[in-house]
Amino acid sequence: MKYFFKFVVFGFFTPFFSLAIAQTVVIDVSLKSIFDDCHIKGAINVAYDKIDSYAKGLSKDDEIILYCSNYYCIASSDAAKNLQKLGFKNVLVYKGGIAEWYQKNSEGCSCPIVGSCKQSFLKQKVNKLGLPDSEIKVIDFQSLKDKLTKAGQNENVCYNCSVFSNINDIINKIVGFIKNFFSKIF
Repeated sequence: MKYFFKFVVFGFFTPFFSLAIAQTVVIDVSLKSIFDDCHIKGAINVAYDKIDSYAKGLSKDDEIILYCSNYYCIASSDAAKNLQKLGFKNVLVYKGGIAEWYQKNSEGCSCPIVGSCKQSFLKQKVNKLGLPDSEIKVIDFQSLKDKLTKAGQNENVCYNCSVFSNINDIINKIVGFIKNFFSKIF
């Protein structure tokens, strides 16, 4: 009986699941203290070790852009690999992280930033490091800025990807909740 009910419930909700439109989500995987001090406007903070559970509420079609502190930090690359293993296909890593974003903002680029930005690492120039990682896709500063600017429809405002910033996100959260709820019951 419970399998029949599960089939009927998921069969009923399946058309609604497909209505959830893909979105762009910018995730800072840094420590909360770093995120609170300085982050890209519209980004959300999901701890590196919580990314897999957070991803359950996202659509596999979402574009996910991950970043951490700077080129030395590998948390965003590792998180991207984890998401790819979970079946996410459109995962990008901004390797320059909040340090490069802050520095470009200080150089006169209009890159909306949130916080007091007092961490000392933000001001330290870091060269791009290492060989490209063929397992992950990388987005550079200008491409990320252009993407967020275009999504915000204003050159001075980045796309706000916070948890409930638009109707698509609300739909995806509801769909994720329903899927999670019924998978635990049955």
